Amino acid sequence: LSALFDMSIPVGDSDLSHDEFGFEFRLAWAYELQGPFALGGNLIYSNYEGQTERVSEFGFSIAPSIHMSDAASIYFEYFGLYPESNVPEEDQHFMGTGFTYLVNDNMQLDARVGTGLNDASEDLFTGAGVVFRM
Repeated sequence: LSALFDMSIPVGDSDLSHDEFGFEFRLAWAYELQGPFALGGNLIYSNYEGQTERVSEFGFSIAPSIHMSDAASIYFEYFGLYPESNVPEEDQHFMGTGFTYLVNDNMQLDARVGTGLNDASEDLFTGAGVVFRM
């Protein structure tokens, strides 16, 4: 079980960046299954500037994965985001895949790509990250 905190800071081109500060807190879990298989997921709370006001949003994800080696894994993930009911934002549903590489016991790299499953979701997303264990 891990706790993660993520911030969005309004810098960069407006086509590529949020215009307002936002944050996200998540609890991430993983469970090793038989052989090279594992199952993980997240419980998510975020707060950001919505269409007309700040929005609190809850979400979850579930992601089966396959360990290709001791350091490398691929995963497939469904995740949903559910804003509070009194705002005009709609639920969003996504499907994605990604690759993780454990550089050492305290550092992991990842890359991901995915698509939205409903009209309220982005058509395509990509990302990369670095995780440090403290």
